[in-house]
Amino acid sequence: MLQTLIETALEALSIFKSDTAIGFIVVVMLACATLAILRVSFIDLHKNFCLVGVGERLTSTTQARGEDLRDPLGGASRTALAYDYPEFRTRWIEFAGSVKRDPVSGRLSTPIDTNSIFNIEAIGLTLRNFERVAALFVSVGLVLTFMGLVAALQQSGVAILSAGEGDADIKAALSDLLLIVSSKFILSITGLICSILVNLAIDRRLKYNRRCVARLNAAISGAVAFVPAEVLLRDIRDGLARERLGPGAAP
Repeated sequence: MLQTLIETALEALSIFKSDTAIGFIVVVMLACATLAILRVSFIDLHKNFCLVGVGERLTSTTQARGEDLRDPLGGASRTALAYDYPEFRTRWIEFAGSVKRDPVSGRLSTPIDTNSIFNIEAIGLTLRNFERVAALFVSVGLVLTFMGLVAALQQSGVAILSAGEGDADIKAALSDLLLIVSSKFILSITGLICSILVNLAIDRRLKYNRRCVARLNAAISGAVAFVPAEVLLRDIRDGLARERLGPGAAP
């Protein structure tokens, strides 16, 4: 039973004896890498458009006068809810619900640090799946290389056994062995090249995602002041102390 399985596996590996098959595999790997790069470049662009749109709406509103200034988050909220972006929408609703207007200064403030809820990890812009694809190219290249080496050794072993006893025949057989084995390493090289190209595309897209998030947080900071919860609690404590001690009394 075991011998039958081994023989079947060796017969299946015979496909790697052909340079045409090796070339076809290389072309397929390069085509898959190209598709992965295109996918990385254009996947979920609406998420970036959503972040840019919300940031631009906040920036234009804070620079406006009149009616728009009374509700600086209204237009931004409508833009955020208009996109099919549940990760961002959930966090935006949480953030918008925490924004309050100071009755004295009229300044909008929130106890939520926007950098903690609006980052590429929290709003699903990390591209982790494509990072696994880039690593997979290396693994596939190595596996195919070893499979090709097994087929090459099997083919070369037959050639060596059928060679004559002279030194010239043995050298010719060994030369053929090295030539056949070296051609199989093209699979590993192709896997590494594909992985590098995909990783470069991922790095470029991640930089763009970080820029979008940074611009959004900058726009939010310009429209809404971040007031830590400790400061709010301190102000509440001081207000209660003044009420207890009377007008004009120090806390």
